[in-house]
Amino acid sequence: MRAIQLLLMMLATAMNPVFSQKQLPASIQPYAVNWGYSVKSMFQAAGYEVPGPKANFDLKPTIETRSDKPRLDSTITYHGYNLNVPDSMPLFRNIHTYPQPDMEVVTEYFYNMDHWMPLSRTAMITDELGRLVDAFSQVYDEETNTYLPDSRIVFYPHENSLTEADSFFVYGWAPELKDWYRLLAVWNTFDGAGRLRESLSSTELFEFPIVFLDRYSYNNDDQLTGIESFNIDGGEEYPASRESFWYADDLLQSTVTETSDGANGFIAESKIEYTYTPFRLQELVKSFVLDFELNDWKLTQVIGYVYDLEDRVSMVEESNATETSQWERTLTTFDYFKDEHLASQSKLSYDHLTDEWKLDQKTYYYYNQTTAYEPVDPISIEMLKMWPNPASGNVQFDLQEDASLHLYNPTGQLIRRFETSQGNHVLDVSGLPAGTYFVKAKSNDLYYTGRLVVQQL
Repeated sequence: MRAIQLLLMMLATAMNPVFSQKQLPASIQPYAVNWGYSVKSMFQAAGYEVPGPKANFDLKPTIETRSDKPRLDSTITYHGYNLNVPDSMPLFRNIHTYPQPDMEVVTEYFYNMDHWMPLSRTAMITDELGRLVDAFSQVYDEETNTYLPDSRIVFYPHENSLTEADSFFVYGWAPELKDWYRLLAVWNTFDGAGRLRESLSSTELFEFPIVFLDRYSYNNDDQLTGIESFNIDGGEEYPASRESFWYADDLLQSTVTETSDGANGFIAESKIEYTYTPFRLQELVKSFVLDFELNDWKLTQVIGYVYDLEDRVSMVEESNATETSQWERTLTTFDYFKDEHLASQSKLSYDHLTDEWKLDQKTYYYYNQTTAYEPVDPISIEMLKMWPNPASGNVQFDLQEDASLHLYNPTGQLIRRFETSQGNHVLDVSGLPAGTYFVKAKSNDLYYTGRLVVQQL
């Protein structure tokens, strides 16, 4: 199943935006909670919202031409930064080759003690418009020292569209039959304006096929306003759920999901709220579930985005509610090689005992047989010491060496940037509006991060 994960991840990351739907068809989503870890991970790695643990690896973030843009050659992921060992350890390595203009092959390796061990190999074939039409994954077999078939995706783009699909099919390999068996199929229907109107889905991950139908509705501005989902049994349609979407200033503000009560009505289940920066970039995504005892919405997840001066995502912080009063927090930071092409990506987790971010995993990207970032000693992530905090006037902060300091306002906009020297420093925040500000400092060897709360007297 790991090769299936890699295959679907390649579909979304390497060929994005080949398929514009970033969610599984709505009627499939309620059943995703019953899927196993490997199935959930492969959809999450492909960019779909499925409950469960996140996939452990990533590949290139954007579609690339084979001519004037950097061509990804490989990635290496390191881990073990918090295991009290002298250095980090290699974890995964992906090698990208291009045997012909319409084909890319990615070979994945796992570091085993002192050598790289092959895991899987995935070949992706594109058409004349650069759209993915076929992908084939194999897993490495140690006994025979060969690659064996594992999974396949066949993709049928919609006419000349770069973003829509008429259908796609996911297959697994049955060694005993020496043939493919279908895991998932999606058929889409479009209207004369090219808008998606219906999705018919069939999943065969269980003992028998389950068929779903989703119907999409739009407003006069061609914005998606609703999805009605049905279970299909014996040719009959049975309401399952519905989603509603609201907009303001042409930006999606919220979605609400309701499930059928089994009669003629629906019961609210969950909602998502979106906020944006002044530059119309997504800033916060808040997810809620309905607390039936309190008859009120309960916040379960918050995802925040920070952007650099070129409007590229530089940080993503995700907070998830737990059964205790503490929230589970993770942070992903991005450094870029050129344009949207990543140089490195770091994943951190928040330690509530020390009130510090701990570096868990770091991935380096290599292009055109040159190094974007050389994976040397791991970069430490330190909490930036600031006092007083909250503050209404001068704020002092301490840095161990010369650094570049960045101050972001509550909407994620960079508002101050200056160079500092070693020692204590004072920052005047008396003219800033009240709110929570994000502070980032970077030196040659260290990253510092912190949150500063500004109050008005």
